[in-house]
Amino acid sequence: MELALNAGFGDPIQHELALIASLGFTVVRQDLFAHGDGAPIETLVGEFTGQTVRPLFLLAGGKMEHDDGAERIEPHELAARATRLVAAANACGLVSYAVEVGNEPDIAHDGYASRPQDFAEAVRQSHEALRAAGFDGPVISGGVSNLNERGLDYLKRALAVGTVPADVIAGFHRYPEKARGALAPHDGFTSRDDEWNALTAISGRPRAGVYRIWLSHRAREDRRIHHEDTHRPASGRQRDVGYPVLHRACRHCRRRVSAERRSGSEPDGAPLRHPPYEWRAQASCHRHPARIRSADRLTHLRPPSAVRRR
Repeated sequence: MELALNAGFGDPIQHELALIASLGFTVVRQDLFAHGDGAPIETLVGEFTGQTVRPLFLLAGGKMEHDDGAERIEPHELAARATRLVAAANACGLVSYAVEVGNEPDIAHDGYASRPQDFAEAVRQSHEALRAAGFDGPVISGGVSNLNERGLDYLKRALAVGTVPADVIAGFHRYPEKARGALAPHDGFTSRDDEWNALTAISGRPRAGVYRIWLSHRAREDRRIHHEDTHRPASGRQRDVGYPVLHRACRHCRRRVSAERRSGSEPDGAPLRHPPYEWRAQASCHRHPARIRSADRLTHLRPPSAVRRR
């Protein structure tokens, strides 16, 4: 299993890639179009040229919708983004990368959440565009939001359409239920292995998964890294990739927000009071940018090698 980090979120991160690599990560998941189709994705793609970490480029994150939230990003728009991505990679000589099509479609814009067949078509069109442009690397379907009954049912219905190409890797996310430990199974399952067996029964294809690491007290963070990143199903399958995500919910509207890199100054304008390699959990999402508390707890992300193994 490879250890990867969800980072960047549409912003430049070249100055952080060496640090990320030194912490033991080998892949960085970057949401290229987080700021829309007008984003300088050519620059974001070029940042990974000559780096030791490999990028996983996301074609549409969040709710898979346009900035105003009124319309979903259509399958043909995702395909156009795929073509643009390959052109950008070719221009800067980037060869080794992977592409993920969409994000959590089962809880995304209703145009996808209620129509798994449309998500399947989005994956098909993006895959076709990528291959037509000459990309022969891994293509991952945007991970369903969780390995619970809702997420697994959505994945089953999307794959049942029969249009998702056979070489597409099935994406999934796995987050603990609220107020439960990392090893507690979701409702309807007897164990984590039971969840895994349900996933493999739906798809025999390779899988790529995202696991949540909550930013909280240090001891809890360490245990969560251990539980999530070292979990193996009883079957011992080794062909899967885990992408830890650092985020929590906005304290105002409960929208999911991701961890942001610490740099520059404190929110109150004071000099940085903590080392720049620490991460700060955002208190608010983009809809509440002015409501970030300077007193929010900072949590240092320890290198995977430093986490105690049982």
